[in-house]
Amino acid sequence: MIPISDESYGRGLPLVNLVVIAINIAVFIFVQIPSDAFTMGFSAIPREILTGTDLVGPVQVMLPDGTTDVLQEAPGPNPIWLTLLTSTFMHGGWAHLGGNMLFLCRRSW
Repeated sequence: MIPISDESYGRGLPLVNLVVIAINIAVFIFVQIPSDAFTMGFSAIPREILTGTDLVGPVQVMLPDGTTDVLQEAPGPNPIWLTLLTSTFMHGGWAHLGGNMLFLCRRSW
């Protein structure tokens, strides 16, 4: 269901939501720079979270079909569990970003 409005009429401008929307858009535009270093360093990778170590350089990973591939990992934040926060501001495309921001913008205009 698309949130056209809600029942919180007259509560004022949703400043926190607008700030989060602005941060999401800024990060999305920054990630579009043709470098995978930001994406590879600040994405949440379960192995990094579980072990508490930042994977840097070529890392061999097992794919769902049973084959392996090598990823070029970049340095992430310190401590590495901050990727749980930084990855929430990353989106796969304009439609993904737009859909998520639509749900943040729940104010009745």
